[in-house]
Amino acid sequence: MHMRTIAKLPYLRLALVALVLGCVIGQDKPSPTPAPTRIIATSPSNTEIICALGACDRLVAVSSYATYPPEIQGVQRIGGLLDPDMESILALSPDLLVMRGVSTQIQNLCRDHSIRFYQDRTDTLETMYKTIRELGELLHLQTEASALILKTRDQLRQIQKSVKARRRPRVLLTLRSPDKLSSITTVSDKSYLGEVIKLAGGDNVFGNLNAAYPSITLEDIVAQQPDLIIEAMPGEKNPKKLRENAIGLWRGVAGIQAGQRGNVIVLTEDYVLIPSPRVVQLATRLQRIFDSAGDQRDER
Repeated sequence: MHMRTIAKLPYLRLALVALVLGCVIGQDKPSPTPAPTRIIATSPSNTEIICALGACDRLVAVSSYATYPPEIQGVQRIGGLLDPDMESILALSPDLLVMRGVSTQIQNLCRDHSIRFYQDRTDTLETMYKTIRELGELLHLQTEASALILKTRDQLRQIQKSVKARRRPRVLLTLRSPDKLSSITTVSDKSYLGEVIKLAGGDNVFGNLNAAYPSITLEDIVAQQPDLIIEAMPGEKNPKKLRENAIGLWRGVAGIQAGQRGNVIVLTEDYVLIPSPRVVQLATRLQRIFDSAGDQRDER
């Protein structure tokens, strides 16, 4: 039958339209991917984010280095990024594995066993917000994620606003072994920690370096002359003794005035190096330290 003939038959045209509409309407809509209920989080940061979203009860395993929140204390441990317990991961039958950093071993395991995988690329404040938003989507907790981002941004904005009027102390933040002043790593403004120093009211003396976590020498520190040295040593015990030892080490270095004056703070809190919503606690802690340092400098 020619198309011209078809056009002359109204009932046939209606039938064809109905057939086409029926095919479109009758198609099965793709069902949304179900929210995961058996999650393995391989780093402290994404563990904290998942719990802050209200999904702690979905965690079946976490990193051996995760300490917060208290709700995870009874959750199984599966090692860390460099030493994952692959047998335990498989035995737990996760429907989502969240990993920060790079582990070909874990990625291959997820691929070979069809385990849904999320790569957490948090290394700045903005990428932390991105991780919160994307995990909220994966967990079907978009509303909670938006609220958490808004709350965290607002709290940090308030801290930043409160320090605008005062002088900014020149700050050195170190990452090193507690027992020696060698192999010292610091942070630039391109890092998460560098961003927090800045918004809390500090002037990072190595903020303009290209690397996020550059290695520095004692000679570099002498050249920069910070007002304050902050040592990040999360998890270390006996912070008072640790600070006394740190001051002793820095006083043994000629030419670094902050060390000679004992302007050394040691941070041992577990949240110091973890990019999570507890960044507000870190920013508040640094703000108070910088406020005190500014007062002392005004007196000199």
